[in-house]
Amino acid sequence: MNNFFLNTFRSCAIFVLFYASLSFASTEDIKKESMIEDLKMIKHAFDVGYAPLEWKKNYTGLNLDEELNKSIDLILSNPTLTHKDFQRIVKNFLASTKDYHVDVIFFSTETATLPFDVKGVNNRYFITWIDELKLPPSTYTIKVGDEIIEFDGRPLGDVIEELKQHGSKNSNPLTDQALAEIKLTNRLGWLGDIIPQGPVTIKVHSRSKEVPLSYQLIWDYRPELIFSPSFFLQTVESFFPNKKISVRSPCMTMMNLTHRKMMSETKRDGTLCARKSFIPTLGPRVWMFDKIDKEKEISWYAYIYKISEEEKIGYIRIPHYIGYKEESKEFGELLNYLEQKTDALVIDQVHNGGGYASFQYELASMLALNPLKTPKHQMKITQKDVLTAYQILDVIEKIQQGIDDEIEEGPIDYQHLLFLKAFYEFTIQEWDGQRTLTDPTHLEGCDWINPHSDYRYTKPILMLINELDFSGGDFMPAIMQDNQRAVLFGTRTSGAGGFVLQASFPNNNGIAAFSYTGSIAERPETLLKIENLGVTPDIVYSLTVDDLQNGYQGYKAAVNEAIQALIKKK
Repeated sequence: MNNFFLNTFRSCAIFVLFYASLSFASTEDIKKESMIEDLKMIKHAFDVGYAPLEWKKNYTGLNLDEELNKSIDLILSNPTLTHKDFQRIVKNFLASTKDYHVDVIFFSTETATLPFDVKGVNNRYFITWIDELKLPPSTYTIKVGDEIIEFDGRPLGDVIEELKQHGSKNSNPLTDQALAEIKLTNRLGWLGDIIPQGPVTIKVHSRSKEVPLSYQLIWDYRPELIFSPSFFLQTVESFFPNKKISVRSPCMTMMNLTHRKMMSETKRDGTLCARKSFIPTLGPRVWMFDKIDKEKEISWYAYIYKISEEEKIGYIRIPHYIGYKEESKEFGELLNYLEQKTDALVIDQVHNGGGYASFQYELASMLALNPLKTPKHQMKITQKDVLTAYQILDVIEKIQQGIDDEIEEGPIDYQHLLFLKAFYEFTIQEWDGQRTLTDPTHLEGCDWINPHSDYRYTKPILMLINELDFSGGDFMPAIMQDNQRAVLFGTRTSGAGGFVLQASFPNNNGIAAFSYTGSIAERPETLLKIENLGVTPDIVYSLTVDDLQNGYQGYKAAVNEAIQALIKKK
């Protein structure tokens, strides 16, 4: 009798496990099918709305159909594919566009950081910032300017190269390099990064010591709190109805919250979009404007310094182009003061993350001596854009009839109103002409930026740019250079050459949203694209080992040499 029950139990157990394995295989197929459908959804959005598609085919050889098939093969060939694996496949699929406006963010709380930053020159890497609260000098003799030779037992250059392979745009080598250097010590799950945890060893060659020293640190790790549904657990639950297994699937609106959080936080000096950049004070200061107001999008940082007793130079930092009337008025008042007190102006626009074209044009108008010609854009349009155009034209008609006197952001002058009207009429005409990719046109009808009526700076301008200037950070230098209004100093900008759009869709794979480029711009006269090509400086300056070890003194000297040449030329 005992054998009978034992054999029966074994038979039932084998049946349950066999059936469960079949169900698991089935749910794995369902999971992978949902992943493939999500990829197809993203690809379809690009087919409809991605403006640089033809440019990418010709310039970079992009074939989205081939890239989609490669990604699908990766999904199907991995027998143990996790949702994190899939997210990295999505990220790399989008990276094939070689477009810095194209990216994806995920619902994730997992992060890992180390309390220092690095910057590389000629495959050598130096510490540029240390959080001394988390890496106290009483315990660690690591200093800014020290060289890191190894990271977790490997040459640091090899680690950086590996980071570049994951989601690298392969568009501007300097930009890809800089982004990988940032990622070395800052891993974010919502960006699809691979998140490490536990101890890590770094080998540091300090200038004050002859022999390199090794230090063991540990990642400041924050775990994932948002887990994807487990199909296997749901299957097993059906076999044991009395033992409920709860699969937690929290609903969060992280996308908007994350965006607002990133833009509202006070950025640490020297980081992307930070109020102050890595550039040191350029000379003895005789005046400074350093007002911090957390309620404003931008709290301007500006000063006047001396090169000689006779020459006084203005400096103003533009960290990004997200601002409104209050910020532009304050910028204008600063320029009027600098106009009276200085012989030339340095505009620090390095590490600029871009922003709103209207705000950028407003600032540019205050720097204009004559009307500034703007780039043209070819835009991808759909029925939604046409409906929006009709709705705005209806508002414009009411304003013209005196029924209303303002549009969302505030009062608008009549000439601007007519340019807007022409722009939205153009959108409708293009659609009626069956063109979903429009002919080149000026954004919001603004073909020229007129000099500002109240605020003006007329002296020579040196604009500092680099490989971490994106979008508006590409366009502002292009406008200044194309109109011979400023001399550009530094390295080529990233090459994000259009306006960016964002989309999202319901899914169970953690995709919060993805972005793509809705227009592709060309510069006046030359008709060169900004996408991929970026903006090349008039004076090329690459950072040196001495810069990273001695507070950018060589960079500072080169800037002052360039600004003196501008004054002398004038």
